[in-house]
Amino acid sequence: MSTPDFIGVYDDALSSEECEELISFFESSPKMQGGVSKIGEGFQIDPKLKSNIELNGISVSDTPIISERIRKYVSKYVEEYQSLTHIYPCDLVEEYTFQKFQYYGDGYKAWHTEHIPPEPMNRRVLVWMFYLNNVTDKGGTRFPQQNITLKARAGDLYIWPAYFTHSHYGIASPTQIKYIATGWVSFYIDPNKKGCY
Repeated sequence: MSTPDFIGVYDDALSSEECEELISFFESSPKMQGGVSKIGEGFQIDPKLKSNIELNGISVSDTPIISERIRKYVSKYVEEYQSLTHIYPCDLVEEYTFQKFQYYGDGYKAWHTEHIPPEPMNRRVLVWMFYLNNVTDKGGTRFPQQNITLKARAGDLYIWPAYFTHSHYGIASPTQIKYIATGWVSFYIDPNKKGCY
């Protein structure tokens, strides 16, 4: 169910077993990197991230659980917000990111949006994020303009607009590790398709 502020809230979109399976996939990957962000063609240390671990460029087709659920819930989101059916064509971005905030106090703590330069980030329309574990000591995501804090609960999915209207930041847990999977729906060029999804 979505709220009037365009933040889609989907409780238990993944089961606890599915979350554990995804965390295991993440932990066993040789592609994990520490505290980096992909900028253009290269990688650079991101000063907003203290020591998190990222697994970038994972394809939704590599993880059928993610692919199936994201398509299902983004379709629900678009049904709830019909104006998305009238905009330029957009679809699920194939690549997404896992993040593990492994040291206490870690998090993406600066206000930010997901619609940023350069290409392809400036085509983002929606953001989606799964929490993959329960974090009971802070550890959520804060939307200051909407006065909403999302709680980190395993299996919950959130979808929201990628723009400045939904600037947000992570709330670091002082005592617990946090795992998330996050990705985007973006504009693309297809003259035969109309609307989002």
